[in-house]
Amino acid sequence: MAGSKTLLGISYILSGIPYANLLGLLLVPISWIFEGRSKKKGLWTATGILGLLAVVLLIAGLVSIIGAILSLPSAPSISSGEPPSATFPDWLSHLLKSGGLTLLTLAILGAAFVIAIVYFFMMIASLFQAGGFYRSGLIRIGAILYILVVVAIIAGTAILMMAVQEYINSGGEPREVLGAAVSMTYVVVLVTLVLNFLAGVLAGIGFLTAKEPEAEKPESLPPPPPPEAPAPAQVLKL
Repeated sequence: MAGSKTLLGISYILSGIPYANLLGLLLVPISWIFEGRSKKKGLWTATGILGLLAVVLLIAGLVSIIGAILSLPSAPSISSGEPPSATFPDWLSHLLKSGGLTLLTLAILGAAFVIAIVYFFMMIASLFQAGGFYRSGLIRIGAILYILVVVAIIAGTAILMMAVQEYINSGGEPREVLGAAVSMTYVVVLVTLVLNFLAGVLAGIGFLTAKEPEAEKPESLPPPPPPEAPAPAQVLKL
């Protein structure tokens, strides 16, 4: 598809911008599919298919849960002084019966989560391959920054879990431990957002500025040897 590389670049830039990244998350896998078919790269096509599947499953699961929540009985009104029309157990029971938290919905969300993780690492591999294909250092830098995003998320999660465990072991004291962990989590989230922004923008610019690789020229064959001159005719002497 003509312009698939341009679409991929725009999609990555959108994926790094807050609020616009929702559109970018949908356009990036679609662009990988088009680019993979255009350049005949199986990894790129598979990456796009997995990403699109993860988005579809996530939307399906969220729509199911939101629909079930909207169909819940009216919330208890404390200010009015009227008795609540439904208690929390009633809400939970209604949510389960309505299909909002059925095993199928949870399985869909779980599958979306697993596929999204696989897609993310395949996307990084595709970026490295695309950086070599287009000879673009910006695309490779974007891939490295996406790896740092994963490292930041893992580090932040580990710090928060250790702090919570320390807070529980100390019997709720000192509270400064939990407060410091929450503050550190905010810092990690901010760093993650910045890294994701830089990764998307740099990768996008890399695709937009990359030139199509030149087609390999066939090896020129050596010129054929010149024809040999005919031998002079011999005259027979009597």
